[in-house]
Amino acid sequence: MVLCGVLAIVVLVAAVVLIRRQQPTGKLALVGSVLLFVAAVILRPDAEVSDDLDATRVAAQVPKQESTNGYVSSKACRDCHPDQHASWSRSFHRTMTQVVTPETMAAPAEEFRSNLHGRDFHFFAENDRFFVDVVDPDWDAERVKVGLTTIPENEKPPYVRRQVVMSTGSHHIQTFWMNGSKGNQLWPVPWVYHVQMKKWIPQLDSFIIPPEHYRNNTYWNENCIHCHSTGGEPRLQVPEGPDTRVGELGIACEACHGPGLKHAEYQTQLRKSGVPGSASEGEIINAARLSHRRSSEVCGQCHSANKFDGPRKLFVPGERLEDSVTLLRFDDEFVQKSPMRSSFWNDGTMRLAGRDFSALETSACYQRGEISCLSCHSMHRFESPDDQLVPAMNSDAACLKCHETFAEDISSHTHHSPDSPGSRCHNCHMPHTTYGLFKAIRSHRIDSPTSIMTIKHGRPNACVLCHVDRTISWIDGNLVDWYGHEPVTASDRDEEVSPGVMFLLTGDAVQRAVMVWNFGREETRQASGDDWQLPLLAELLDDPYSVVRAAAAQTIRKFPATDDFKYDFLAPAEKRQKARADLINAWDQHRSSSGQPAGSVSRSADRLRQLLLTPAGARDTARLKALLPLRDDRDIYFAE
Repeated sequence: MVLCGVLAIVVLVAAVVLIRRQQPTGKLALVGSVLLFVAAVILRPDAEVSDDLDATRVAAQVPKQESTNGYVSSKACRDCHPDQHASWSRSFHRTMTQVVTPETMAAPAEEFRSNLHGRDFHFFAENDRFFVDVVDPDWDAERVKVGLTTIPENEKPPYVRRQVVMSTGSHHIQTFWMNGSKGNQLWPVPWVYHVQMKKWIPQLDSFIIPPEHYRNNTYWNENCIHCHSTGGEPRLQVPEGPDTRVGELGIACEACHGPGLKHAEYQTQLRKSGVPGSASEGEIINAARLSHRRSSEVCGQCHSANKFDGPRKLFVPGERLEDSVTLLRFDDEFVQKSPMRSSFWNDGTMRLAGRDFSALETSACYQRGEISCLSCHSMHRFESPDDQLVPAMNSDAACLKCHETFAEDISSHTHHSPDSPGSRCHNCHMPHTTYGLFKAIRSHRIDSPTSIMTIKHGRPNACVLCHVDRTISWIDGNLVDWYGHEPVTASDRDEEVSPGVMFLLTGDAVQRAVMVWNFGREETRQASGDDWQLPLLAELLDDPYSVVRAAAAQTIRKFPATDDFKYDFLAPAEKRQKARADLINAWDQHRSSSGQPAGSVSRSADRLRQLLLTPAGARDTARLKALLPLRDDRDIYFAE
């Protein structure tokens, strides 16, 4: 490649000299023009990629697992704690960050090529190693430094070939890291692999961020290291580039128990001599023995909204978390003036997935009670690695162990039949209002549904998420009758259309994503029927946010009359719009062939109107067109 560059320069200079010596009508000018063409071909950025794969340097790209802070890795724990080591090994924490091998690579080894956002991407495997041809990340980073953060359509960047050396994630999405040009710097591969979808996705289309073409310029050593490794030391200020070290890749034993060197040495000496030393010499942190606050902060070191000013102080379990990081809360001036504001509902509730401690700490159960993360979750006693819940903690038992008075007659409290979803504690007090990784998850701010929550603060309460076909006045009337709430005054529009439909069509990107996911829940379809939603869900197939489109497609496939539904949320706009029209037509045909108006079961004309249907059960096109321009299109930055 260097030779090609030199040749191109020589040819280019020769061409210019020849053309400047003579008007472009003679043979020399013709030769000069040909030489210019040759130079252009040689210099064309996508003609070939530079091969930057020095074997010695690539081998050194993975951060050194050499700690200077007393970390000894999970291998040192295994001999004495085999059961705990085995249970932790089943978790997705263990596989959070891994060296890439054929065994750890979630994506198939088949070659993959694509061009999206004006950039080529080529992934391929060779001799059990994985490579990508991509835009030079260092070139991109230089442009970010001068403020060129978005990618213009006519940009012609240089391409490089890099080896994929490390991965993050193995449960939902696997992100890949390629070797950089300095030290053991790791740049993100601009495409990720979605494990459930079995699909390559551009990294920027896997998050809720404004629908623009941004440059990927955050590298692992600077940011991800803190929560995706154990005992991470970025060591960025090295002339040759980062000299990053970790105690261990992934979330391992010492992330929760603290550095284990002294404990391991003490236990080894004890086994050899049989004579115990000072007990303090062999101490190791056990979060279950800490107060509920210090215990939860062990999880909160990663599962919180936080930032650090200057060099980050390494958090050691058992210490006060805010001595290491600045926890971000809704009222903070920094939050209110930064994109982080989008991560909160308007009442200050966290709505960004993975920040569960930030939600838990606002709960009365935490502030006035003693609930902790370990009240429901465990690194060792979980039934499923999906959410690592302790057995029975996915039931009312999680709440009734403290609120036991409700157990004798649950229906008198819930006003739902005892075996219905409406009588499950977590459905009402921990609804799915947090979003990330293409799905809604339960809020970890444990509170009770109110109408103010929905009308004033824009956070859909549990009733709205289940009864998506009901107005706010119907919901509020029940809350007033059952729990003595003060009645609220709703706007005329709130009375005309159900809040579920309003959030779906006119909410901001997070409200739309949360609502469309909840539309697909089995409990929601049981409570609200499943014969009227498709023409509304179809509108989100052309949403400006790719993640919202993906969530809409996932939900649509759960409804009747969608067997032939084909859709790619990354397709060009014209194909997305055709899929939308085809789905609406399929729903119309299904409705006509069934002989029963959509949404007609036990619904009056007024209730059909609240769902944007005509009295005959057809799609109310006029009212829908009037509502869609009200969509909240402000920029949302979700820092997942």
